This record gives sequence, C-alpha cells and structure tokens, in this order.
Amino acid sequence: MNQWIFKASEITGLNEARLTELSPEQEKHIPDYKRALVIASRSMVPDPIFSKYFVRGSIGTAGKTMFPAGNIEYGLCAALHCEETAVAVQRVTSGKNISGVPILGFCSKGESESPPTCCGNCRDVLLDTFGPELEIVAGKPNGGIAVVTKLAYLLASDFAVYAATDKEYWSHFLSHIVAQTDGLICDPYAPVDVHPERRYSACIETEQELYLGARDIMCDYHPIYAGRDACRQAIRDSNPFIQRVIIVCEDPDRRRKMPHVMYKDRQHLLETNLQAELLQGHEQDPPVLLFNYYRKTRTKNRAVVITGAWRTSVKKWLPFPFTAGNFGPEFVEFLTKYYRNRQDLFSKRAVPQ
Repeated sequence: MNQWIFKASEITGLNEARLTELSPEQEKHIPDYKRALVIASRSMVPDPIFSKYFVRGSIGTAGKTMFPAGNIEYGLCAALHCEETAVAVQRVTSGKNISGVPILGFCSKGESESPPTCCGNCRDVLLDTFGPELEIVAGKPNGGIAVVTKLAYLLASDFAVYAATDKEYWSHFLSHIVAQTDGLICDPYAPVDVHPERRYSACIETEQELYLGARDIMCDYHPIYAGRDACRQAIRDSNPFIQRVIIVCEDPDRRRKMPHVMYKDRQHLLETNLQAELLQGHEQDPPVLLFNYYRKTRTKNRAVVITGAWRTSVKKWLPFPFTAGNFGPEFVEFLTKYYRNRQDLFSKRAVPQ
C-alpha cells in the first residue's frame, strides 16, 4: 500500500499556509485518512468528458466506511463536481444526521502540499452539509505528503466593519441600487424566512459604468445569483475592469446580520476580476462593501436606512481560490490571448492602464 506522511495545514496569510504536525485528535484519524486516500485513488466515478480534469475523491466519517466520489461532466461543459457527488453519496449512505468527524478525500497526481482549491459552489454545498469542521485530506496516489485541512480554512473571515461616514451619500447610492434591482429580481420560489441574509443584490462599479445584478430563480432550482448577473452584463459590455463591488441586502427586522454572498458568486466575481488582470497586465484586488438596509416606506425610490456595513475584497473573501491558474501557466497564457483577441474584436473600449 502507498505510504503517506500526514501533515496539517496552518494558515499564515491570504492564500498562504505552512505544514505542521497533526493534532493529537487528528493523529487518531490517520487510519481514516489512509482509507480515504486509498478509496479516492481507486474511484471510477469521474467522467470529465470535456475538461479531462479527473478529480478522484471519497467521503465518509471517522471509524466508518469510506465511499468513492468524483466529478461528472454533462450537457455543454456542465458538471457535478467531486464535492457534490460526495454530498449525495453521504446522504444516501448515512442520512442527514452525521455522527462522527466527516472526512472528504482527494487523491490524484495533481494534489499539492497546500489546502485544496475547491470552487465556490462546492464550498457552498460542503458548508451547508457538513459545516466548517469538515476535514479534507489530499495526497498523491504514489504516496508522499498528504495534507489535512478543515473546510473552515477555505471560508472567509477577513471582514471589517465599514464606517460609512457620508451616510447621506450612501443612503442615496444604495437607494438607487435597490430601486433598480427590485425590478431585476425574479424569485417566486425562495421562502423569505430561509436564509434571508443570502437574498442580496450586487453592483459592479467600473470607471465608467454601474452593472447591477439580482437573483433569478426558476422552478428547476439552478439559480443565477446576483453577482453572476452583474458579471455577465459587464463582460458583455467588454468591461470587466472592476473598481468596486457593492452588495446590498434587505434587513427588515434590523437583525444586522452581515449579507452572506454565496461562494459561487464570489468565484464568478473573482474570475471576472482575473479577466481584467490579464487584459491590463497587472494584479488588482478591488474592495467589496456589504450593506444591510431597511425601508422606511414601501414607496418606490424612497431612501433606505443602513443598518450595517462591512468591508472586504474580491480576493480576501475567497481564500485559496480555484482559478484558471489551476490548469497551469500554458493555459493562463492561452486565456490571456483569448481575452485580448475578444477585446479587440468586440469592443472599442480602451483597456485601463
């Protein structure tokens, strides 16, 4: 059997981690980590017909049977990611009530000695199913260092309270966003009392334009989130040059709970920003401002009242991201040429320097 040396990851900064020894509790789970990697390495679930990007995984709880998982592609570049099939397998085999420490395994030749770069959507489904204490173990099939990471390390915590000093300006600006996005929302299916902090609208601010986005939910429950909606408008206008992102979430009960932007949305905003970086030839990390508000009256276009404000950035709120960089420098070079050719063909808009 392949031999792995198990290490824990310790977060030292944004997208930075170092390897440390396992905790005494984690050392008890070494046999479980080994089984997770063996089962993952033998998984026949993956079927990436488009990307050829095999993600072999496993799922289970400490002291119990591990089951294989993997990514499945279908339609036109649509996919069930490994983490999504793992959630389905866990529910089928163990039900909703999880007893014991849940463990998700990844085992492929592409694994590194850093925390895994799960995509935003997978973070959403893992968080809602297992919670932040889910343990993820990742290693190569032929042995070597295998890294144990908690899902909590892939979740954003770097939010600061934002002091909106010019309250009259912000009240007017947010009122404009709310008035416009009210007409964009299409959501007859989401119960208003389930996760109201996730019912937000988004605004991408560039040097010349505002792009507003709202959720679009149909009966198949494959929604377009507000951030993605705004991204699509900016990209169609050949203007992915994000200067600031503004999130607004209604808080009628004045609970002051910070808006929870779906990690899938953070993923799309990050990739839109990457497009701008590749076009401009330099990195940037636009600020993100999140606001709660309530309305004094339902009369249209009346000013809203801010109940809470927070600040982060496009990169801070998606640690250890899954990006085009995961496919290697050659793909990034191809992607840069693709975006530049697209800009030349379809836009007269100058690229900001």
